[in-house]
Amino acid sequence: MLMASSTSPAAFALSPERQELDVTGCLGGIWSLPIDGDEDRWAFAPDEYAMYSTAWIPFLGPENSAHFEVRGTAGTARYWSLTSYGPDGGVLDGLPDDQITLDESGFYSVELRDLPEPPRPPSEPNVLYTGYEEGVALEDTAVIFRTYLGGEPEPPRLWYVVEGNPPGLPQSIGEACRLFDTRKVLAGHTEPVRFATGADQRFEQISSATRAVDPCWVPREPNGWFVSDGARDPATDPYADTWPCRGRGRVWDRLVPYPNPDNKYLVNHLDPLPPGISHPLYVTRFRLPVTPGLEPPGGLTQTRYLSVCTYQLENGGYLVDCLHDGELVTETAEDGSRWVSLVVSEPGDRPSVVDNWLPLASDNPMILIRHLRAEPTFEESPHYFDPGGGESLAEHMGPYFPAASYCSRDDYEHGTCVVPSSATRS
Repeated sequence: MLMASSTSPAAFALSPERQELDVTGCLGGIWSLPIDGDEDRWAFAPDEYAMYSTAWIPFLGPENSAHFEVRGTAGTARYWSLTSYGPDGGVLDGLPDDQITLDESGFYSVELRDLPEPPRPPSEPNVLYTGYEEGVALEDTAVIFRTYLGGEPEPPRLWYVVEGNPPGLPQSIGEACRLFDTRKVLAGHTEPVRFATGADQRFEQISSATRAVDPCWVPREPNGWFVSDGARDPATDPYADTWPCRGRGRVWDRLVPYPNPDNKYLVNHLDPLPPGISHPLYVTRFRLPVTPGLEPPGGLTQTRYLSVCTYQLENGGYLVDCLHDGELVTETAEDGSRWVSLVVSEPGDRPSVVDNWLPLASDNPMILIRHLRAEPTFEESPHYFDPGGGESLAEHMGPYFPAASYCSRDDYEHGTCVVPSSATRS
């Protein structure tokens, strides 16, 4: 768990050279819009085991003698990060935990620095860039604190720091609190769904719906997986045109996803009623990358975290269910590799005996396999797939590609469901 540091300075520290004000408590808590993937299932296709908090950081400018700092203590979460975003949810900068320097007690301090891009200095330790998007100054920057498998983390502290004693800058916590956009902070506490999505009452009504109908849903082939970084902007996401019904007024088209830049997603749009199959199942099989959850020998891993989740795309990417790498039941091959067989179906069609199962529970179902922080040695990872590189996704991923097919529950239970083998990577 990540907790605010008990060794951090007092909430108000003054010296002739430096003034520090702890503004974490401003406006009822500067970290607002708390999202728990297990409870807030409407939140842009969340992971069930992830938690998020957002702070809107006011623009100070590169010439200002003041800046903000995020301070906390690293704990036991599988993964945590700080990421900055522009007003449309585009990533400005990101710092995953393994790029944040800690002191001997596990304490860290990250400076939030308003600086245009380009140019920026070479990578600096414990600096998160804020304030500008494509060279244009922003009124404020959304900074999101994320954890995966971190229990119920308390967000870090936010400090307002002034170098020297220049005139005209806030001299008290109350004055510093007035720098923040009161509307955004308070709305993040009181109306998280409406504020986060900018959506209308219709979204609020269906955000927790059991099923939502999408009349123009277009399923893909069983092996029609594609790689996404979570963005929906055609200018930045080469797969943006694969999202069905784009531009037809669907609720999802109005959402701002704030993607995690450390994730790559394998995505497929499933057919809830594949023709000619009674009681249909979607069955997939793939080699599971080595993660910390598998207790690898010598601590050598391929990716930090993996999960498989099902969603309804129409009502905000509503989360149906997830299984993370530590929950997946695996078969061990002679070479020691671990393999996953997974079934997705309507709850009423669940096979009588199955190790890994996820509910379809949707008329517009999406399945997503989340790969978080791949190691450079894991060349088959979707993180390193080049769609213009001349090889298919299946060829690139080899045994890690989730080969799949549709079959009936009867065929599955009688052992006659055929799932194609994953490609062998040369």
